[in-house]
Amino acid sequence: MRRLSRWLKCNLLFVVLWFCASSNVFGQVYSFKHFGLDQSIFPSRIECLAQANTGELLVGTLAGLVVYDGFEFSTLTSIDGLAENSISALMVRDEQVWIGHWAGSITIYNLTTEEKEILDLQEDFNFNSIRRLLPLSNGRVLCVTKDGRLYAIQNGTAERVLLPLVNKDEKVVDVLIDRGELFMLTDSRILKSSDENETSGWQEIFESDVDLISAHRIGGSEWLLGTETGIIPINIEFDERFAQELANLSSGSHILDFCEDRDENIWISTKEDGIIAYHPLSNESKRIQRINGLSYNQTRDTYMDREGVIWVATSAGLDQYLGEAFTLYDKRSGLADNLIWDMLPIDDQLLIATQSGLMISKFDKTSSSFETFRTFTPKDIEPLQVIRGGPGNHLWVVDATGGIWKGDPTGNELLPLNSSLPIINCVEEVNGVIWLGTNDGVIVLNDDQPVEQYTTETGLGGDRVNGIYYSKIKNETWISTLGGQLTLFREGRFRQFDEEDGLTSTLIQDMAFDAEGKAWLASYDRAVYVLENDSFRQLESTVELRSATTFAIEIDGSGKIWIGHNWGLDVYDPAYEEIKHFGIDEGFMGVEVNPRALFASSDGVLWMGTLTGLERFNPLAMRSNIIEPLTTIKRASLGTIDLLGKEEVEADNEQRDLSIDFKGLSLVNPMRNKFIYRLRGVHENWKEMNKPEPIEYLSLPTGTYHFELKSCNDNGLCNSKVSSISFTINPPFYNTWWFYTFIFFVVISLIFILDRYRAVSLLDEKNSVLEKLMQKEEELMDAQQTNDELQSFINSEEHLFKSLEKKERKFIARAEEVFGGLGIRKLSKEEFSSDGVSLFETKEYQILAMVDTGVSGFISVALREIVQTQFENNLPKSYVSADIINAWKKVIEGVESRFTKFKGISWFMLIKAGGKYYYYAEGTSAIIYDGKTAIEVANIDSTRAQGGFPRLPDLERLIVVSDGLFVQMGEGGVKNYPNSRLVELITNSSDLDIEDVLDLFETDITSWRGGMDLVDDISYLVMNNEKA
Repeated sequence: MRRLSRWLKCNLLFVVLWFCASSNVFGQVYSFKHFGLDQSIFPSRIECLAQANTGELLVGTLAGLVVYDGFEFSTLTSIDGLAENSISALMVRDEQVWIGHWAGSITIYNLTTEEKEILDLQEDFNFNSIRRLLPLSNGRVLCVTKDGRLYAIQNGTAERVLLPLVNKDEKVVDVLIDRGELFMLTDSRILKSSDENETSGWQEIFESDVDLISAHRIGGSEWLLGTETGIIPINIEFDERFAQELANLSSGSHILDFCEDRDENIWISTKEDGIIAYHPLSNESKRIQRINGLSYNQTRDTYMDREGVIWVATSAGLDQYLGEAFTLYDKRSGLADNLIWDMLPIDDQLLIATQSGLMISKFDKTSSSFETFRTFTPKDIEPLQVIRGGPGNHLWVVDATGGIWKGDPTGNELLPLNSSLPIINCVEEVNGVIWLGTNDGVIVLNDDQPVEQYTTETGLGGDRVNGIYYSKIKNETWISTLGGQLTLFREGRFRQFDEEDGLTSTLIQDMAFDAEGKAWLASYDRAVYVLENDSFRQLESTVELRSATTFAIEIDGSGKIWIGHNWGLDVYDPAYEEIKHFGIDEGFMGVEVNPRALFASSDGVLWMGTLTGLERFNPLAMRSNIIEPLTTIKRASLGTIDLLGKEEVEADNEQRDLSIDFKGLSLVNPMRNKFIYRLRGVHENWKEMNKPEPIEYLSLPTGTYHFELKSCNDNGLCNSKVSSISFTINPPFYNTWWFYTFIFFVVISLIFILDRYRAVSLLDEKNSVLEKLMQKEEELMDAQQTNDELQSFINSEEHLFKSLEKKERKFIARAEEVFGGLGIRKLSKEEFSSDGVSLFETKEYQILAMVDTGVSGFISVALREIVQTQFENNLPKSYVSADIINAWKKVIEGVESRFTKFKGISWFMLIKAGGKYYYYAEGTSAIIYDGKTAIEVANIDSTRAQGGFPRLPDLERLIVVSDGLFVQMGEGGVKNYPNSRLVELITNSSDLDIEDVLDLFETDITSWRGGMDLVDDISYLVMNNEKA
């Protein structure tokens, strides 16, 4: 039998010596986010923690179950269906949460369906509270009760497990599964089962004469045993102790529980002494208590969630550990004061200016702690700024009263300088000489005496100087003044910067220079400025800072810009134009970064002076969250139809309102999570929201839809697989094709019956006349009659075609109303042009068609009227591109087959449907202008258009010209009008309105022609493309 009591007694002296040796070193404050009783979150003391498989953190309290989804805490009690309010144990198995209560009952709760099942086992457990619930892979659940008994629960029934106990007083303390092995801990022994799923065949592997209350297996035979007086690290096979420091650190603490994280750190909960973090590989351990970051010393449980976050249940609430990227050092750690005004590195030491004096300390990276070596006298001054420079490389200190002090950095005494100087606000070394910024300008010292003074009379932007910044790279000095202009001193000359130079702030707080000597400014009211091309640009013109009230700015060795403000710290990477924010949710513990109190060490660590202490930030310690969020659609309905769990849903036209309720959980930093969604069939682009809120689409039209949803964590990692729902809304019967067909035949039949005595309608008469005119034209052309005979025929029917031309003008006027921002012009060889414009309208869409028949004279007008009339009669009412194409194709093919002399009709259709613009072109040229470049739109044949008309992009301007432009010969008849000339003309006319553009086109074409006749009719359309 192995005994431990002698080992415990022998270590008491070592514990005392260890604490004494450690008293001269002060450590860090660890970063936690606290959710406590003061926020009215938890109704009572927390007892246990777990996480649901849907991602919610489960908090068991003495007054109910609290569920945290990253945004809200909700509480369930017996009123909501729990067996009891008091909760003593939690276990998660698949979608079920097993809740163990203090009086012995168990509630099985499904978070998705919100169903609850109660196992009334109070009498079976003799009304003892449940200490542990452990699931086995065979479906059974092991249950340890407060009276030290072990039960196996299956199918709602509890059966006591018979154990090989040494005596009747031996009690079961815990059960655990580690690496596929089942262990049982009693108050005096550790037993191992022969099988993970078997509760028989227990074999003793360790015995102790010290009462055990908890245990953790590190690996192999190495265990950490928890007692009421500390931790016993022991190899149970060889009876060898290890981790002496951990044993000493935990001495006297009541050890409740162990939790191992992904980095193999072991987090240990104690009853009264906070938590202990121990790493077996490095054998390092640390205690975290209220004095250094924890909300309360009484802890009940420690839990690691699916993303690796450590949660600590204390008697004051819930703490989320934010890692060691940010660490704070304050009076609790040994600093003279919490208010840190400035820091200055001196060799491997740090000179710290606090509200209560100046001190030199050394930071130990191994222990992450400071050791103070000396404090400067006098101790009653409040140093605001400290530099090292000037002849002799002395320390120069500006205090809160406006005085200036000088001292030897190797000593501990500061001496005051000339008391007759004005109030001093800042100090800087400029090219080896000390400059003082005062309320009366800048004073230059030589041998500690003023030798020169610069004021507004000599070129300063103000006399109340609050900052002097010297750039060694460019050998220039910048001087900021309160309420005045920023001033640059270079080569003996002053230059002031104001709003005309892009600098709109007169409250500059700090300045830094990058590797090129470029100036970066932190301002109190306008965030950050950067000097580019001799003028300032606000950084917020490209990225968004967390705050516009910035106090400090620093540039590290990699060129990143660090910005301290009232909410924490931002870092901007100029190479990628990316910015990251570090505030309370990321671990920042200070209250704003003080002016100029920010510097980057050579190892990339940032040091910040804040109102609450000295803060250290190691960017390399920030862990990227590589775990995808858990996304669950909780509710999805289309009207009264439930869409959840259904692959294809078809609904009638009355079910048109879509409602989606979802949750996306990542608990690392929920306030930086994003949620993106789209409803394909309505919008293809993703919409973004910052919080899971119900999504609704009302009065959806008929069609097929696919809803898609993703959640993204704080690191920008989104779900690799979308959560989706598909459904179809069918049209009402009176909007179906068969109903339209039925009504069509009914109407046709009625018309035939009522109008059977009318042989030909007015429309037929007009078409008959037009066809006769077409036939006459063919006869005239076949007989090769002279142009005089043709013109005579035209004159005889001139009154008809004048009316058709008038109709076209009405079309153009109406088109300008429908499409807005539109103008059309024509240049014709003859009175009747081969080009024309037609307008077609339905409730769902409108079409503006420019048609070139390929011939001029009256016959062109007749052709276009026939096309207009027949296409109107066959125009589909609904916007279906294939139907429109077929109707148009049928008309064109019919005309060309009947009038064989006039093939080669070309056109451009501009279609407006659903607030968007589409096109269908054949034989014409269209050009779009995006504000910078003119791009030609490709023609598209009817086969390609069957799949849908191409959509015009949301650009600035659309220009359409008939092919007559490009056959037009220039003066001398040598060269056709070039396409490049048109592109250049469009690009240079982007600032003109439509009428001016039309005039410009006409002028340019006339100029190109010179004395040449028009070869072919030319039509051109200009439209400002409004964004849909």
